[in-house]
This record gives sequence, C-alpha cells and structure tokens, in this order.
Amino acid sequence: MGKKYFSTVILFVLVFFTCCVATSDAARKPDIISYDAELLQNAIEVNVKWQSEYPVTRAQVTAGNKSKEIELDPYDDNIKDAYGYHGEASLMVPVDSSGFYEDYISYVIQLEDDVGGKSRRVSGRLKVSDVSVQEGEAETKDDLTKEFIDKEPKEKKEGMIDKVLKVIERHDTPPVIDDIIVNRPGKKNVSFASQAIDDKGLKKITFKVFTSDGNLVQEQELNDLGKIWKGTTKTFSLDFGKYKIVAQATDTAGNTSPEKSKEFTISMGAGSLMASINPEAAIAAGAQWRVDASAWQKSSATVSGLAVGTHAVEFEAIAGWAKPANQNITIQAGKTASASGTYSKATGMLAVTIIPQAAVDAGAEWKADNGKWQKSGATVSGLAIGTHAVEFKMVVGWAKPANQNVTIQADKTAS
Repeated sequence: MGKKYFSTVILFVLVFFTCCVATSDAARKPDIISYDAELLQNAIEVNVKWQSEYPVTRAQVTAGNKSKEIELDPYDDNIKDAYGYHGEASLMVPVDSSGFYEDYISYVIQLEDDVGGKSRRVSGRLKVSDVSVQEGEAETKDDLTKEFIDKEPKEKKEGMIDKVLKVIERHDTPPVIDDIIVNRPGKKNVSFASQAIDDKGLKKITFKVFTSDGNLVQEQELNDLGKIWKGTTKTFSLDFGKYKIVAQATDTAGNTSPEKSKEFTISMGAGSLMASINPEAAIAAGAQWRVDASAWQKSSATVSGLAVGTHAVEFEAIAGWAKPANQNITIQAGKTASASGTYSKATGMLAVTIIPQAAVDAGAEWKADNGKWQKSGATVSGLAIGTHAVEFKMVVGWAKPANQNVTIQADKTAS
C-alpha cells in the first residue's frame, strides 16, 4: 500500500505541475534567485532567497510525499529595495527515506506574494543513503552530508517527478530588459542606460548603434551580469546625424529578450532668431515675418530650436506697402540671431498727355493733387496707391478739360 500511495502522490504532483506550467505569467511574479538543500536524518532543510515586485508571504517545499508550508511576514521577512522586495527563508520538511524506492529524493520549491503571484517552481534532488533494518525498524545513516547533493546516480531510471521537472525546465522564461535612456555627456558623445533581469542569470546584454539607414556603426557587449543588472554603457563618440540604439539581453540558457530600441539625434546644436519690423504703421497694417516658410510671426517675436546654419527670412505682403526683400540669416549654436525689415509705402506713377499740340504750344499743362504744373507727356512718380485728382491749366483762347480722378496702383504707371 505504501508504494501505491507514493505513486498516487507523484501523479498528483504531475497534474499540479502541468496546470501551473500552462498558467499565464503576464505579471512580474516572485523570482527565486538562489536556493540550497541538505538531507538530514528524516528531514530535508531548504534555504531559499528571492526577489519580488511585491512582498513574499508564503513559501512551500514538497519533498517526496511530504509538504511543508510557512507563512512569511510581508514586512519582517521582506526587505524593500529598488526592484521591489528581497528576502530569505528556511524550511524543514520531515521525510522518511525508508518509504522511497528510488535512490534520490526530489524536492520542489515555490513562493507566493501578497497579491497571489506565484514564482516558477525550482527543484533539486538529494541522494538517499543506504537503509539498514534492525528489529523491524528502518533507520537512515547519520553520515548523510552535502556530498550527496546533485550527484548523478549510476544507471538510475528516470522517475515520474524527474520527467515533470524536465517539463518545467522547458518553460524557462526569457530575460526582460527595460526601456533605454539616452545620455548626452558631450557634444558628440552619448551613452545608454537601462536595466535587465532574468530568473537564471544574464549571460550578456548587447547594445548596437545603427545609422538612420540601418548601418551598424558601433556596439558593446556586457557579459556575466548576474540575475539583475542596472547600469550604463561606455561612451560612444558619433558624428552628427540620426541614429537608433538597439539593446537585447541573453540569459545563461540561451533565451533572448525582446529588443528595446530608441531613436536619437547627434546635432550641431540649435539657436534662435528674432526679427523686427518697421515702421509702426506697417505693423498696424498687419506686417509679419517668418523663417523657412514656417508660421508667420509678429514683429520682435523669437523662434527657437533652429538648426545651426543658414535660414531664409521672409516678410509678408500687405496692401498699400512694399515689403522688404527676403534675407538669409546664419544661426549659431546657443545664440540668438537678429533680422530686421522696413516696409515702405507702395507707390505708382502718373503720365498725362495733352492734345492738341496747338494747346500745348499755347502753354497747356497739368498737375496732380495740387502739385507742380507738368508739361504734356511728363511722368510723376511716388504717388500713393489710391485715387488722385488731375487738373489742367487754363490757357487763353482754349477751353481746358474737366478735372479727372485717376487710380494709382503699386509699381504701375497710370495715364
């Protein structure tokens, strides 16, 4: 009956393990970072250490057909750190080696945090010593020490629990790497910070720098980092341009994390530009300026974040005013360049012809807006845009034409 009972327990553990392997592991669960065990007389002593996002409140060890569970205090047994909580606990599991029919006792450890998250199961095996029977009572020799731990038996047949442990091993989780932080210690220098974690141990973390067109320019590999790594790469010296940093972690089992990447730019720096407009009448009429065909700006406004180099300044066209010509302004890193533009009143011209020639010979002339008398065919420039009055001079023996209103347009000659 004892052997049959033992088999039933193993099958229960198998089903229990299989169900747990299929469980989703979306949230960060407790991580067993180290453990060891010692086979004593009629007991197994297990010591386990953990790292967890939440306090660990329960530890359980199953050995053979025995199980031991202890409750842990979320404050006294857990120490707060930058990654959550860490701690250590010991459990003593009573066992009766005379009830086993294999050379090894397998044990399984699992932790649970205060929000119900369970760690992956870790396992080990301890060799069972020879059993001597005296007066109908089985005894385990007292000379069992750590020399028996994790030593392989000769020609040992694989047991049910061993098969289950192999299934669990195949479900090892890959490492996790955090987002990348780009540091700029110098004008053309850059370094990268991040952190990574793995339940078995981080074999390496690779940082690769690519240009915007996908060419690898520099890389660094960090090795043998333990289960938790947080740090910064070396300083990379890069030319001006756009880049992308890609990081990936690999654990000791060969599992790789999803890649983390971030784009960044090494630029020559940036400067600002301020432009003023004159006269006030032009500003009141709506005169504005802009740089590199961007949004229009009011007089004395400052545009920042301009790349080092040459930029084009343009002034807006407004009715009744002649706008300034476009200007090219040089921007320097960390400095504010200035530009100015002066609007002038838009003007046109007027030319008047008098006929017949006999009237001209008799002294006929014309004038605009009570200005100076002009001869036939003369052109008056600088007339403001709009309507102007043309008057003709009285000449003896001739009837003069009636006054006329003439519309002047910018940069055109009316007649």
